[in-house]
Amino acid sequence: MTETDKSVLLAVIRRMHSERELAPLLHLLTREIKELLRADLVSIFGFDRERCELRSFLSTDNQEIRFDARLGVAGAVAMSGESVNIDDAPNHPLFFTVVDSQTGYRTKTVLAVPIKNLREEVIGVCVFDFTLG
Repeated sequence: MTETDKSVLLAVIRRMHSERELAPLLHLLTREIKELLRADLVSIFGFDRERCELRSFLSTDNQEIRFDARLGVAGAVAMSGESVNIDDAPNHPLFFTVVDSQTGYRTKTVLAVPIKNLREEVIGVCVFDFTLG
């Protein structure tokens, strides 16, 4: 890690520590992680276990999405609690094409990671999308 990288990381950590509200903190985190990973979109889905539904809590394209948590890459992560990284998403059996159809986005690569509470229960999923050329 270069000195510049360290300085940038420390600046982000300072901003995180100064934020007291959840929504602005999540916006800060998604913006910084998006830039770090060079992702096109970052979405955070809340997992409603009772309804077995994922609902977008925050997305960098400001679109609300709801779908059955048994579907798609994000659903697989919510149900298993394990991260999923797929290079060729449109041709993968877990890929849920309806979300791309709703948003007009063309996904190429997906990285999805579970968000867990202190009891290690999945309460959400963070999805990083990368477009087709």
